[in-house]
Amino acid sequence: NPVRVHDPELVKAVNKLADKLAQLLGQLQATSDAATAEPILAAAEAFALEATEMNRCGEVALARMVEIEQHRQHIMQGLLEYEMRKEQREMDENSREVTANSFGSRGPQDGVAKADENQA
Repeated sequence: NPVRVHDPELVKAVNKLADKLAQLLGQLQATSDAATAEPILAAAEAFALEATEMNRCGEVALARMVEIEQHRQHIMQGLLEYEMRKEQREMDENSREVTANSFGSRGPQDGVAKADENQA
């Protein structure tokens, strides 16, 4: 199983190594007989397949990290909206309490009725 890693520098290094390996294999093939080159070419092919798989895993990991970050942002937005609603609700309750206290315990209508009684 290939190691699943997301490290751009590692990917660059593997790609550079793969390019150098391809160059050396070209030279080997030009200067060696087929029997000598065969196992080396097979190993190089296996290396190239692993490098390709590593790149694919890196892309998948990066896409997943983006999805996770988007999900985290969605959750944080929901928490922020909840806190804002909670704060607004508390402000509304405090405003009602202040209004009720300024008119006494009987409420604003009772205060108007009492003023009407005093005029009569």
